[in-house]
Amino acid sequence: MQLFVLDRSPRRAARYLADVHVRKMCLECAQILSCVLCARGGGLEPGMPRPYNPAHPVVRAVDTQAKIDCVCQVLQIKKSDILVARSD
Repeated sequence: MQLFVLDRSPRRAARYLADVHVRKMCLECAQILSCVLCARGGGLEPGMPRPYNPAHPVVRAVDTQAKIDCVCQVLQIKKSDILVARSD
């Protein structure tokens, strides 16, 4: 799993991602969040990916609520960008 953090601002970080990163980034953000959620004792919502590698260094690095929020924001922004691109 990889997480490309290209700026402190989630909006700018999402905008800076190259198109080649976008396809994998959405899936990998979801995998990271699934691992973090399960590690904190939460349950997965329908459609969420199962935790892939809970001991991965990236998962361990997402260790504060601020970091979790940032990953969620980047995922949401990229998802919106993909939907807009598909409608063009």
